[in-house]
Amino acid sequence: MGRRMTLRGIIPQGSLAWTNPIRLQLDHGTFTKHFKVVAFDIFPCMSRKSGNIGSYSEIITSNTEIVNVCLALEESGLTLGEFGFNDSRQIGWFQGYGAAAPPNYRVHLDPNHIIIQDLWLGAYNVDTSDGSTEWTKVDLNYHIVLEEVTNSMNEAVLQLIKERSQV
Repeated sequence: MGRRMTLRGIIPQGSLAWTNPIRLQLDHGTFTKHFKVVAFDIFPCMSRKSGNIGSYSEIITSNTEIVNVCLALEESGLTLGEFGFNDSRQIGWFQGYGAAAPPNYRVHLDPNHIIIQDLWLGAYNVDTSDGSTEWTKVDLNYHIVLEEVTNSMNEAVLQLIKERSQV
């Protein structure tokens, strides 16, 4: 097990993945030391100070609403507006659904990824009754745990090719 690092912050209310993704800068200029995401969590921001006291019931206000958050290896992995396992630029997915508090949610991480450059984070809401996409309704906390990995130059080049080969 390599050295671990935690990234945490807020996805601001009103986010829309393909218009304002968040860039998490990890590229430190070496081609042999990189990172792998080992944990990824999303939950509402509970801040009285900002006036945005989020709760699970505010994230999703109806049974037809879904919150999607995605981790991607490059910005273009979010800007197309489609989150799915068929895009190798995407490595982590969070989906919250159901109006009960707390709502149902699921998180999935691709176990076979290496972050060579930076990590991108994007979120949006979708209404399944009409297929419309919407801005996020509350601030969302993110918590990402990274583990440092060491690999050869050849492995790094192969990973770069892999993340760009499926679009």
